[in-house]
Amino acid sequence: MRIAFFRHKIMLLVLALAIVFTSFCTSKFFREIRSKHWPRTTGIIGQCYLHPAQGPGGSTAFIPEVVYLYTVGTQSFAGTRIDFHTEDHNYSKRYAAWRLRNYAKGKLVQVYYEPGAPQNAVLEPGIKRDQEWLLSLGLGYIALLYIAFLFILYHYLKARAKLHAPPRSPSKRADDVKAV
Repeated sequence: MRIAFFRHKIMLLVLALAIVFTSFCTSKFFREIRSKHWPRTTGIIGQCYLHPAQGPGGSTAFIPEVVYLYTVGTQSFAGTRIDFHTEDHNYSKRYAAWRLRNYAKGKLVQVYYEPGAPQNAVLEPGIKRDQEWLLSLGLGYIALLYIAFLFILYHYLKARAKLHAPPRSPSKRADDVKAV
């Protein structure tokens, strides 16, 4: 019985860690969603270029990069984020150049900045369509982990209560047998 309790505790710990980890990973998506409502200011593109990177199989790939300057209050900042995922991937030269089509040097742009941390800014706020399904998947996974956690916790507590329950008296057992 002690081994069963130990297994329950290990499963509960693993599920709790999985819930925390998945919650931590999905929290960035909520920041992306909130960014649509961030304050905005006008900025100017200072640099716009394709950064070469190593692609799949050793091929040359590219990352579209910009540097934009903007002011919030009396403070000036330089930002580099186009959206929340562009810098996470390598692209073909054609696609990377296409991503930069709206960001020519000297162009005025709307810069969305995080309230309370204006150094965090983005040109294209919000969550992208291809990231929405990841968020949905993560939330579904959290729900399943939570249900599994509650299921195992219920069985653990039930087994523990049974182990610590006072023994039944012999007369009650005889009454139970007669009733059957």
